[in-house]
Amino acid sequence: MRFSSQFLDELRDRVPLSDTIGRHVQLRRRGREQLGLCPFHKEKTPSFTVNDEKGFYHCFGCGAHGDVIAFEMNHGGLAFPDAVERLAGIAGVAMPQSSPEAVAREKVEDRLIGVLEAATRWYEGELHGPRGAAALAYVKNRGLNDATIQRFRLGFAPEGRGLLIAALGEQGFSEGEMLETGLLVAVDAPKAPFERFRQRILFPITNRRDRVIAFGGRLFSETSGRLAKYINSPETPLFNKGSILYGVAAAKASARQRHEVIVAEGYMDVLALHQAGLSQAVAPLGTALTETQIAELWRLAPEPILCFDGDAAGLRAATRAAERALPGLRAGHSLRFASLPSGEDPDSLLLGGGAPAMRRLLDAARPLADVLWEACFAERPADTPERRAALESRLEALVRRIEDRNVQAHYRSDFRARLWQASGRGKGKKAAEASMAVPVTDPVKKSQQILVAIVINHPDLYNDLAERFGSLAFTLPDLDRLRQAIVLAFSEDPGLDTERLTRHLEAGGFSDALAPLLRSDFYASAGAFVRPQAPAEQVFAGWAEALRRLHKTTEEAELRDAERALADNLTEETWRRLKGRKQLDNLPTEEASGEGVAPAGTD
Repeated sequence: MRFSSQFLDELRDRVPLSDTIGRHVQLRRRGREQLGLCPFHKEKTPSFTVNDEKGFYHCFGCGAHGDVIAFEMNHGGLAFPDAVERLAGIAGVAMPQSSPEAVAREKVEDRLIGVLEAATRWYEGELHGPRGAAALAYVKNRGLNDATIQRFRLGFAPEGRGLLIAALGEQGFSEGEMLETGLLVAVDAPKAPFERFRQRILFPITNRRDRVIAFGGRLFSETSGRLAKYINSPETPLFNKGSILYGVAAAKASARQRHEVIVAEGYMDVLALHQAGLSQAVAPLGTALTETQIAELWRLAPEPILCFDGDAAGLRAATRAAERALPGLRAGHSLRFASLPSGEDPDSLLLGGGAPAMRRLLDAARPLADVLWEACFAERPADTPERRAALESRLEALVRRIEDRNVQAHYRSDFRARLWQASGRGKGKKAAEASMAVPVTDPVKKSQQILVAIVINHPDLYNDLAERFGSLAFTLPDLDRLRQAIVLAFSEDPGLDTERLTRHLEAGGFSDALAPLLRSDFYASAGAFVRPQAPAEQVFAGWAEALRRLHKTTEEAELRDAERALADNLTEETWRRLKGRKQLDNLPTEEASGEGVAPAGTD
């Protein structure tokens, strides 16, 4: 019986080599390999090595060598089909039914993999050749060393059209095959197809067996105009973007050994993590994690750690990933979430603090239940019975998406306990208040944040608020710049909604200022009128109250400044300033005594 290479690859992936051999040989770790006495000849000094990352065993004594299938054949005395069937039973994989169509399809796929392998070698050569000098300097300036560049087979696609076509044509590959693998872009006749990747650093994308099935291309020059920074190969018979994780072949052995897999955002993050010794890192391919990719992560480790930016966009992405994982949750299998410091990614964090800084971040990763609770609490606070009921309904809808009944029951119990505590019934009023408390902030800053949040969450009311909002002058520079950016955005596009306005502001570099305004603890303390679903009359009333508080706290701050100035410099000028400030506030001037005595010559 003939088995497809895809089926055999899956079998090798699902049955770790060290697990199979470890049932017969006592192994001990030595670096990346495991060492034991050879089961194929008698020896007193171990010379038999097992390498999960490369997927083979080797004996330096007798020369025995092979993969997990070969071990079952040679150690168990099984024929190839019997060894495959035995491993399929261990892995829980159904044996395939052979057909002429499957054989033909496998032959085509093997040929296409050959095309991509030839292209990878050519791109590698270009990176290290004269045309790739600038690209090579760029990746080295980003901190990548030669070993990492070689391990991940980075390449360079030069600008000239026809270069790749000619190089692969000399090896016997047709333009039709290059089109089918996504290397070329088809155009209408009489124009000829041309190379998809030009003037880009290339990151080969491999399957779990480390066979190249696609490419990601990155611009590295600032003179590239409006071209996309990253592009990937299109969907092909070999490549489906939503089912592949970048770096999975390099990460799988380490992930299984450490029972941990790190999910970063992009190619450079993965390379930096591997280079720093965190070789259990992978990344999706420029899109949100799919259910298929989450299932693939769970094959590597029971609780993958997802690294997201700590800004508003990162919080939304974490919530989407958490909700997408719900149907597949089962006992012992979940997700954890690590929030990166503002303005940092794994690459920059490693450059600044090394692997220990990244390790601390990973160790502080939050469980999936926390992410869902915070997201729901941000939408609906639990400060009234009706709102607690709405929050409970939202949480229950999420819980019902969990297919595993046991896990579902535990989530329901966990969320009910949180609701009970948030309502003030769990551990008394003080405990409830503590569970919902937010850090004490400057009241001026808080009022300014509320005014900004109202405009962001209620853009349909902006015309009514625009004149007053535009004339304000916030005392905090970051918030005032954000206010000005909002005014400018609406002047350019009066029809902005919350989502587009938020994206525009984040793209303009205001993620740090926005993030606190989108957190659940801010909504809980600011008031219901700030929330997007609040009715217009409630919003206007809240706006007026926030303005009143802003003016009051600003005036009180100025009064305190005047009092401090008087205490530091007791002159007639500072006394008149304080008295004028108090009269303006309609506050009676107290008769001075002690250290507050007015200077001689005053009223």
